[in-house]
Amino acid sequence: MTTTTGPTTDRRTAVHRLLLRLAGQVPDEVVSAARQWLAADQLAEVAQAVAFTCLTGGVGLTAPEHVLLAGVLADAGADGDVLAGLPTGEAPPVAYGMAPVGPQVLAAAGGRMPYSMDLTVGGDGPGGPDDLDRAAVAAVAAAPGPVGLWRAWRYPAVDTPYPAPKRLYLVQGAEPVALAARVGSTLEAAGERHPLVEAFGEPVELPEYQRRALAYSALLWADRPAGPLRTAAPPDPAAPPGTLTDDEAERVVAYLGAGVPLLTSPHRSADGFDPASAADPVPTGVRGDGRWLWPEAVTYYADQYGFAPEPDLLAAIRAADYTAPTLDAVAVHRSLSYLFAALCDPARIGVNHPGGSPVVEA
Repeated sequence: MTTTTGPTTDRRTAVHRLLLRLAGQVPDEVVSAARQWLAADQLAEVAQAVAFTCLTGGVGLTAPEHVLLAGVLADAGADGDVLAGLPTGEAPPVAYGMAPVGPQVLAAAGGRMPYSMDLTVGGDGPGGPDDLDRAAVAAVAAAPGPVGLWRAWRYPAVDTPYPAPKRLYLVQGAEPVALAARVGSTLEAAGERHPLVEAFGEPVELPEYQRRALAYSALLWADRPAGPLRTAAPPDPAAPPGTLTDDEAERVVAYLGAGVPLLTSPHRSADGFDPASAADPVPTGVRGDGRWLWPEAVTYYADQYGFAPEPDLLAAIRAADYTAPTLDAVAVHRSLSYLFAALCDPARIGVNHPGGSPVVEA
């Protein structure tokens, strides 16, 4: 992720994105303090702390990030000498694995836990919210405009006792700078030293560190209750479904193909309606639209044969005028949690480590 400024990206937002990029690379206390300074519009303090930390820690900054810090210091009339000799470079690989629960719960489960958990629909079991989580929930619920709050635990990616596992919170909302500072100060008052709070507007803006944490987290709070989710079955060769007109089949296939990928797989299966085929053409992934989940086989058979999805899914697609909705991070997380509840087995549960995909692979 490269931090730049432009007509629609003010300097405060750019500095926030820089802190997102540096999280997990520079000391937690620097990032935690910098987020409080940023919320107080003390941009020069942030720039000086970041520059000195990167200089002494050998953390590389991109050319646009150099320009950003230089501009902040120049605007404040501050000494820019600290920028001299700053290393350059892109972000290194993420050095942490993530899990939705803490070390004691993870150990009791033998290291096997679902990747994604939804604690808004029953969090009384292992890994449920504790007092610190509840303090974070209260801070987010009282803020204007948040969408969701997640908790992940950060673990070293190698077998080492240092650094100790540490919890990390992610919050989605329209004012990420204020949200990060608000939740961070609440957690600090509750006893958490150097709280880790990663606030964001859209998940696509997040660097790999936060994307991995979000993918392997527990949802603690959302701005709306969970709705029902259903899974569609692929057509059965023993009882072939009805067919769509060519025009509607094209629109249904476009809708199904626009669903959010929830599970990806390189594997393909045989075509149940063409068993003599030597190839295995049917994809085995899963997509969803926040209300339904469907195997990609449903899309394949609609495309190849014009077969209609099961009636309730087809009715939902028609009611949406064949336009797949845009899902926020809460909807995606709830779909993943629902999927893992159905597919939970040792091949799909555990702690994520660098190199793993944020989308689970079958």
